Amino acid sequence: MNGDVGGLEGLVQRVLRRAVGAVHPAELLADAEARVREQVREGVAPNRIRIVLATDDFLRLAPDLPAFERELRTLLAERARREGWRFLAPLDVEVVADPDVAVGVPRVSADVRLGATTPPLGEGFPTRALRRPGRPWWVRVEGGERMPIAFLPFRIGRAKENDLVLPGLLVSRRHAEILDDGRGGAILRDLGSRNGILVAGERVDHVPLRPGLAVQIGEFTLHFGTDE
Repeated sequence: MNGDVGGLEGLVQRVLRRAVGAVHPAELLADAEARVREQVREGVAPNRIRIVLATDDFLRLAPDLPAFERELRTLLAERARREGWRFLAPLDVEVVADPDVAVGVPRVSADVRLGATTPPLGEGFPTRALRRPGRPWWVRVEGGERMPIAFLPFRIGRAKENDLVLPGLLVSRRHAEILDDGRGGAILRDLGSRNGILVAGERVDHVPLRPGLAVQIGEFTLHFGTDE
């Protein structure tokens, strides 16, 4: 935590300094705790909590997501000790953005997942300073639906912490990311993956995004476009 104010109070103050009327982190924590409490069965509490935010809310909260997730895990662990709950696997907290969710109206769910694991904060997935892309890009895995690229950097890989998860044997945990190129465009960059990024059959370290671009990542073909 930064400054003299720590814990939840400091988190709330930092977020509210950036936006008024946005989703409130204290309310998110309370909603998540309530949802977990509702789902406790025979002393077993949900260990997987998923919070879906509007893109604007996610971008406001993004710099403090590690602190928010840490506060939520601490809150639930303390509540479990008081109430005598038990978790069948480590607590797994996931906060994601969805452009179809209304600003200030988060969706919170909680369930039991056996074998769920949460890597230590910062292990392989450093906190990002998110920004909006200069153009309304989207990506589509061949055979699937379009997914908006609502913020950059945008991560692609096999691990669930990525923004686009590709569950293939030839895909690395952190395979690639899309970055702002500083000129209003974006670049797809390889993150040192084992099998790389292929464009027209050739392996490349990076490639500028352009409408109609097709890229091979492991077993998957990704198509990029823009709504402009």
